[in-house]
Amino acid sequence: EKESEVATTEPIDQEFAEPEEIIDAPEEEDIEVPINFIEMPPLFPGCESFEDSEKQKACFSDNIRSFIQKEFDTGLGEEYGLTGINTVQIRFVVSKDGHIEKIQTRAPHPGLEAEALRVVNMLPEMKPGIQNGKPVAVSYTIPLRFKVQN
Repeated sequence: EKESEVATTEPIDQEFAEPEEIIDAPEEEDIEVPINFIEMPPLFPGCESFEDSEKQKACFSDNIRSFIQKEFDTGLGEEYGLTGINTVQIRFVVSKDGHIEKIQTRAPHPGLEAEALRVVNMLPEMKPGIQNGKPVAVSYTIPLRFKVQN
């Protein structure tokens, strides 16, 4: 039997770029960093006094949650004939200029999705999140659970 040829391990003569010729790939313009992985989270008005990013994240989350709970009309659940505990999933992005955008909602009734959209659109402008020293878009997801009292 004839042995199969084995490729050589000798380097192939080819030119390699010198280190100074290598340029960094352009940074992705519209990266979105999930809130859990952001270095410095977006600042909800009133959270500026916290120096620590974990405390800023907690302040951000607490303020978002209380704002949504205060503004969301949970009475709509009963109006739409729903019963028991209902969950509305809300996802949005705080853009690199601090605006709320890319709002997505999922709920057991389209009317609750519309209400979630209305409430999230009322959120105040924020200072954007920071990653590697630059403002970036930050995604955030929050479940809103409420019980329909019948």
